[in-house]
Amino acid sequence: MKKTVLITGASRGIGREIAKLFAANDYNVAINYFKSEEETEKLYLHLRDEGYIKVQGDVSNRIQVDSMMNIIYNRFGDIDVLVNNAGVAQQNYLLIYLRMIGIECLMLILKGYLIAAKLYYQR
Repeated sequence: MKKTVLITGASRGIGREIAKLFAANDYNVAINYFKSEEETEKLYLHLRDEGYIKVQGDVSNRIQVDSMMNIIYNRFGDIDVLVNNAGVAQQNYLLIYLRMIGIECLMLILKGYLIAAKLYYQR
Protein backbone atom coordinates (compact mmCIF):
# COMPACT_ATOMS: atom_id res chain seq x y z
CA MET A 1 0.00 0.00 0.00
CA LYS A 2 1.28 3.44 -0.93
CA LYS A 3 2.22 5.87 1.81
CA THR A 4 0.74 9.34 1.86
CA VAL A 5 2.47 12.69 2.33
CA LEU A 6 0.89 16.07 3.05
CA ILE A 7 3.08 18.94 1.92
CA THR A 8 2.01 22.40 3.04
CA GLY A 9 2.96 25.26 0.75
CA ALA A 10 3.50 22.82 -2.12
CA SER A 11 2.42 25.04 -5.00
CA ARG A 12 5.86 26.42 -5.82
CA GLY A 13 9.51 26.61 -4.83
CA ILE A 14 10.86 24.05 -2.40
CA GLY A 15 7.39 22.63 -1.68
CA ARG A 16 6.82 21.95 -5.37
CA GLU A 17 10.14 20.11 -5.66
CA ILE A 18 9.43 18.11 -2.51
CA ALA A 19 6.08 17.06 -4.01
CA LYS A 20 7.82 15.89 -7.20
CA LEU A 21 10.35 13.94 -5.15
CA PHE A 22 7.69 12.11 -3.13
CA ALA A 23 5.69 11.44 -6.32
CA ALA A 24 8.78 9.93 -7.96
CA ASN A 25 9.07 7.63 -4.93
CA ASP A 26 5.50 6.33 -5.33
CA TYR A 27 3.74 8.25 -2.55
CA ASN A 28 0.20 9.56 -2.55
CA VAL A 29 0.81 13.30 -2.51
CA ALA A 30 -1.53 15.86 -0.92
CA ILE A 31 -0.60 19.26 -2.34
CA ASN A 32 -1.59 22.06 0.02
CA TYR A 33 -1.88 25.64 -1.18
CA PHE A 34 -3.51 28.80 0.11
CA LYS A 35 -3.70 31.38 -2.68
CA SER A 36 -1.56 30.00 -5.52
CA GLU A 37 -4.30 28.07 -7.32
CA GLU A 38 -2.81 28.56 -10.80
CA GLU A 39 0.64 27.31 -9.72
CA THR A 40 -0.95 24.39 -7.88
CA GLU A 41 -2.94 23.42 -10.96
CA LYS A 42 0.28 23.34 -13.03
CA LEU A 43 1.91 21.01 -10.50
CA TYR A 44 -1.21 18.86 -10.24
CA LEU A 45 -1.37 18.45 -14.03
CA HIS A 46 2.34 17.56 -14.05
CA LEU A 47 1.83 14.82 -11.44
CA ARG A 48 -1.73 13.84 -12.36
CA ASP A 49 -2.93 10.34 -11.54
CA GLU A 50 -4.99 8.73 -8.81
CA GLY A 51 -2.33 9.32 -6.15
CA TYR A 52 -2.52 13.12 -6.03
CA ILE A 53 -4.93 15.56 -4.47
CA LYS A 54 -5.02 19.37 -4.17
CA VAL A 55 -6.17 20.73 -0.82
CA GLN A 56 -6.63 24.45 -0.32
CA GLY A 57 -6.29 25.88 3.15
CA ASP A 58 -4.58 28.38 5.40
CA VAL A 59 -2.26 26.38 7.67
CA SER A 60 -2.59 29.00 10.38
CA ASN A 61 -6.34 28.31 10.63
CA ARG A 62 -7.21 25.21 12.67
CA ILE A 63 -10.62 24.72 11.03
CA GLN A 64 -9.13 24.82 7.54
CA VAL A 65 -6.32 22.42 8.49
CA ASP A 66 -8.83 20.01 10.03
CA SER A 67 -10.91 20.17 6.84
CA MET A 68 -7.82 19.56 4.68
CA MET A 69 -6.83 16.56 6.74
CA ASN A 70 -10.34 15.09 6.60
CA ILE A 71 -10.29 15.34 2.79
CA ILE A 72 -6.94 13.55 2.73
CA TYR A 73 -8.03 10.86 5.21
CA ASN A 74 -11.19 10.22 3.17
CA ARG A 75 -9.19 9.87 -0.04
CA PHE A 76 -6.09 7.97 1.11
CA GLY A 77 -6.95 6.60 4.56
CA ASP A 78 -3.98 8.02 6.48
CA ILE A 79 -1.15 10.52 6.40
CA ASP A 80 2.25 8.91 6.89
CA VAL A 81 4.47 11.96 6.36
CA LEU A 82 3.80 15.62 7.13
CA VAL A 83 6.07 18.21 5.49
CA ASN A 84 5.42 21.66 6.97
CA ASN A 85 6.74 23.91 4.24
CA ALA A 86 4.21 26.79 4.17
CA GLY A 87 5.53 30.29 4.68
CA VAL A 88 5.00 33.88 3.66
CA ALA A 89 7.04 35.43 0.88
CA GLN A 90 6.85 39.18 0.60
CA GLN A 91 8.36 41.30 -2.15
CA ASN A 92 9.09 44.51 -0.28
CA TYR A 93 12.14 46.57 0.41
CA LEU A 94 14.07 44.01 2.40
CA LEU A 95 16.03 46.40 4.58
CA ILE A 96 12.95 48.39 5.59
CA TYR A 97 10.63 45.48 6.37
CA LEU A 98 13.03 42.71 7.39
CA ARG A 99 11.99 42.58 11.03
CA MET A 100 8.25 42.68 10.33
CA ILE A 101 8.42 40.13 7.51
CA GLY A 102 10.67 37.84 9.52
CA ILE A 103 8.30 37.80 12.46
CA GLU A 104 5.20 37.37 10.26
CA CYS A 105 6.79 34.49 8.37
CA LEU A 106 8.05 32.85 11.54
CA MET A 107 4.63 33.12 13.22
CA LEU A 108 2.89 31.57 10.20
CA ILE A 109 5.39 28.73 10.00
CA LEU A 110 5.21 27.98 13.73
CA LYS A 111 1.44 28.28 13.97
CA GLY A 112 0.94 26.17 10.85
CA TYR A 113 3.37 23.56 12.08
CA LEU A 114 1.75 23.34 15.51
CA ILE A 115 -1.81 23.11 14.19
CA ALA A 116 -0.98 20.51 11.55
CA ALA A 117 1.20 18.46 13.88
CA LYS A 118 -1.40 18.51 16.64
CA LEU A 119 -4.19 17.37 14.34
CA TYR A 120 -1.90 14.79 12.72
CA TYR A 121 -0.99 13.22 16.06
CA GLN A 122 -4.57 13.31 17.38
CA ARG A 123 -5.66 10.82 14.70
